[in-house]
Amino acid sequence: MPTFKLNPAVDPFAADSTKDLSCPWSHGALRTIGSEHLRRQIPCQDAALAETNSRPFAVVCDGRGSAKLSHHGSLAGVTAIKRAVRVLEPMIADCLDCAESSTAADAWDRLAVVLLRWLMDEQLALAKTHTCPPEQFDFTLAAIIVGSKHVGWVQVGDSCLAVQRSSTVSLVAKPQRGEWAGQTEFVRPSSRTSAVALRGLIPASGVTGLVAFSDGVAAKLVNALTEEPAPGIGQILDRLASASWSDEQLQAYLEKPFWLEGGDDDRSIAYLVKTPTDIVPILDEGPVQSSDLRPAAATATSPGEFPFADGITEPWQNQKARMKSKKRKAR
Repeated sequence: MPTFKLNPAVDPFAADSTKDLSCPWSHGALRTIGSEHLRRQIPCQDAALAETNSRPFAVVCDGRGSAKLSHHGSLAGVTAIKRAVRVLEPMIADCLDCAESSTAADAWDRLAVVLLRWLMDEQLALAKTHTCPPEQFDFTLAAIIVGSKHVGWVQVGDSCLAVQRSSTVSLVAKPQRGEWAGQTEFVRPSSRTSAVALRGLIPASGVTGLVAFSDGVAAKLVNALTEEPAPGIGQILDRLASASWSDEQLQAYLEKPFWLEGGDDDRSIAYLVKTPTDIVPILDEGPVQSSDLRPAAATATSPGEFPFADGITEPWQNQKARMKSKKRKAR
């Protein structure tokens, strides 16, 4: 699994590799290179990282496809978020462990701007090192940090964030997609980045899973028309939480042939999941039922859903093509 581990001699804030057993979250991060990038001998431009050693966080950065050095930018992006989580812990605690929602929201908005400036400063440093414009290190961003009261998130571009509460999965925010393919927003050293960046807080109570993923994954698992997440996202998180899937199995899933249909971009995922014994009941909705915690493999297929590889619900894009085919036959 290609996570990114820093050399402690270089990074004084590198987390201890020993898992904090008091933390209820399990985590993972992986990526796979698209076949088109392999054919053109372009490095994987996605980077993903998730950790729970200090404070749980997950981040995905996807380098701009037309920028030859953007893979350096995306790697620098996830590394910067890792360091920021360690260095800014007192400020993060004031935001995410604060019971007062309005105070926390204002504090998080200011902190999100600090995080974005940190990322842009990394891009400027890369531009100086490589003697090229900072735009060569553009990347999209999907980052999420967990607190005891709130979950803070920041999103720039068409990478996505999703939250799971029991058996329900929803996008934290809509992906910033343009009218044409490849049109989106990027983290870039300019005032525009802070202006277009989406950020906010969601209640931590009842959250059972969090996932950040790049547009290569969203192409199959987010409906292009309604921008709703496919049921398969929840099934994947359930399998990871119940340990019926390992990271190796998730990696194999991301390399299935169906991803080649309609394009094959780099794909990356960073996730945080709670095991069933760690799940906190959702407020005002009663305790979580055992049926909500069953492995995805045992979940019955709902009407309108089509089973495919490994029993995960068929991607939205396949459903869309199937509906178009039905319409043509009906004419």
